[in-house]
Amino acid sequence: MFERVMFFIDGENLVFRYQKMLEKGYEPLNAGIHKKDVYVWHSDIIRNIPRDIVRVTCYTSAVGDEAKILSICEDIKKIEYHYKSTSYGVGGGRYSGGSRSEQYKGNIFPRVFKKDNRSAKSKAVDINIAVDMLN
Repeated sequence: MFERVMFFIDGENLVFRYQKMLEKGYEPLNAGIHKKDVYVWHSDIIRNIPRDIVRVTCYTSAVGDEAKILSICEDIKKIEYHYKSTSYGVGGGRYSGGSRSEQYKGNIFPRVFKKDNRSAKSKAVDINIAVDMLN
């Protein structure tokens, strides 16, 4: 039986940790997507998760007016993720002798919150992750 999962990604925390690693001289092995102080993403983050991914939500914050926040949301919506899932049913599953692994893709769902200070971590991200997980 396969599991359906949702990812709640603290994009704000990831981007600040990523930037600190860059400051210390670390270099990424492969190219990823990075917008300073807003988000970072690499296609390998969830590529080999053998689950049925329902949704990937990235929570982050940014400094700027509403137009800038909407623009960041649109940028994040364009980011694709790829993953393998074990499908059951036709050609697979317990009634037909097994399962098969297939490649799927989706787009990240953004939750971008406005903040006043460029260096401060927003409390809105942590609070909204917790609320959405409970829902």
